[in-house]
Amino acid sequence: MFWRYDFTRGEKVSAQDILIEDFIADKNSEFGKHKAFFNHLKETGGTVEYFVGWFGVDSINMSIYLNPIVLSNTADLGISIVLCAYP
Repeated sequence: MFWRYDFTRGEKVSAQDILIEDFIADKNSEFGKHKAFFNHLKETGGTVEYFVGWFGVDSINMSIYLNPIVLSNTADLGISIVLCAYP
């Protein structure tokens, strides 16, 4: 089984519009009702992850703060966080 969802529908989301930690917290809230589906995906060999392409502009100093609540909620849903930085 394969499932993929593009949150941004191909559009880039700027950190000036929303912080990644807030974006993930919002998605965790939305996906709480789909926890059984995520568990099924993982039980059948799949993975569930937030893949974040992180593009820097004129700076290589980039940081994300994921507080324990966001991390705990993400882990509770069984979702990994993958950060790919492109400074």
